Amino acid sequence: MKTPVQAVVLSGGGAYGAYEVGVLKALVERGWAGPQVVTGVSAGAFNAALLAGAYDVDLSRAVQHIEDTWLNRIPGSVFRVRADPRPLLGFENLDYMAAATRWISDIQALSSDFLRRMLRLAPLGPFDERLLQLVDLASFISVAPLERLLGEIVRPEKLRRSTMKLSIIATNWSTGNAEVFTNEKMSDADAVSILLASAAIPGFFPPRKVGENTYVDGGLVMNTPLRPAIDDGADEIHIIYLDPDIAKMPLLKLQNTFDTLDRVLAVNLAFHINSDIETARQMNRAIELFAQASNDIPETKMSDLAKLAARWGRVRSERPPRKITIHRYHPERDLGGLLGLLRFEKNAIEDLMQKGYLDTIQHDCQANDCELPEGRP
Repeated sequence: MKTPVQAVVLSGGGAYGAYEVGVLKALVERGWAGPQVVTGVSAGAFNAALLAGAYDVDLSRAVQHIEDTWLNRIPGSVFRVRADPRPLLGFENLDYMAAATRWISDIQALSSDFLRRMLRLAPLGPFDERLLQLVDLASFISVAPLERLLGEIVRPEKLRRSTMKLSIIATNWSTGNAEVFTNEKMSDADAVSILLASAAIPGFFPPRKVGENTYVDGGLVMNTPLRPAIDDGADEIHIIYLDPDIAKMPLLKLQNTFDTLDRVLAVNLAFHINSDIETARQMNRAIELFAQASNDIPETKMSDLAKLAARWGRVRSERPPRKITIHRYHPERDLGGLLGLLRFEKNAIEDLMQKGYLDTIQHDCQANDCELPEGRP
């Protein structure tokens, strides 16, 4: 029997990406040999790039490197709020003169941005609508710390030479389409920008240009990139996503805006990934039924299967329909709501890694509704 092509799919979720590191660590301890295909979005794209970039070391050391990066490099190195007064007021243990210099520079940058918006303000229309054009919260956020970190730890030449097939997803802000950036597209000039684009949460982190196009968070349209993994030939896929089963998220008796938005986001993400998994499940069943009916399937009986395959976006004639095994890993409970997405403190990261590790050590395929087709392990 042909050895299955292994893949790992890493979802987006800001600081919750640390949960994925715990899952990977547990998978290695359970004897997983590692992937030939890796796909990622946002924080998952960061983890995917680190994994693919470590192709020349063994899997255990590669995962250890990702863990060390999250614990020792990520805290304080993702974003900062421009013109934050806390350092000047002594709430943070920073060099006062350096903080004052940076604060003045931030005020100048914000003033320049405000002036540009004033000059481009639409001359017509209701005053309140024109006033809203002056508001952009992303102007107050600097991702310069993350850009510096990526420049230090990401090696584009290693990504291009990697034996792992890498797919990073970002959303084209002009067309609204998901675009896939593979190994060969991770050029010295664009690799960091692609990773920043995949993580650019609209309205919070600024959009990012790659070439002539502008991109934002890939999770906007494909937060769990399962289809690219199947397109790249994966037969056995380990999906790590960062939202719990919706049924395990209790409805609060007293609703509030943040919890409502958190549930809306979780429902939307769950719908898309469950739809993709259901399509894979239907394809598996169709293949089994056809195989039972005849070992030599007439061309006319392949039409239904072709329709299912077409739902993945394209059908590759050189890669006939095949059974797909899908293992699902996700937290038992909500990891912390919308605000937790931006908690990059070391203690929070350690807690998330431990949750991912324990959930995976105790993983049960039946409880997690994994897709285990007949005749496959």
